[in-house]
Amino acid sequence: MRIGIVGTGPVGRTLGTIWARAGHEVAFGSRDPARAAEAAAPRARVVKGFNTVVMRLLREEPGRVRASRAQVFLAGDDAEAKAVVAALAAEMGLGAVDLGGLEAAWMAEALADTFRQGMATSPAGWRQAVVFADLRD
Repeated sequence: MRIGIVGTGPVGRTLGTIWARAGHEVAFGSRDPARAAEAAAPRARVVKGFNTVVMRLLREEPGRVRASRAQVFLAGDDAEAKAVVAALAAEMGLGAVDLGGLEAAWMAEALADTFRQGMATSPAGWRQAVVFADLRD
């Protein structure tokens, strides 16, 4: 399968690496408008997902993440594209929750922002408890 990822940060790098190792063809894009115009894909089907998954855990302890039955949140206007992304999540042992159309992407962002804010402002012990709560042996 051909997969395009916007961004080369921890999320994009981790997912791209996992999918490339699984045999998928992965290409990366940039949020920089000038650079993105060179890899522009007008027929692309867009699905927002994976921004609430802790990439460090997915990279370093994928078995524990799979055992936790973690979920990814998906938003997109193309049902078939969302099914493809849900299947890619399943390849990693993750479930998928469909938030609705692309206009619902803000919900996934809000969930991720809430999680990150809690992690940034909470005592270290609480942060660790939240990160590993569903990853117990």
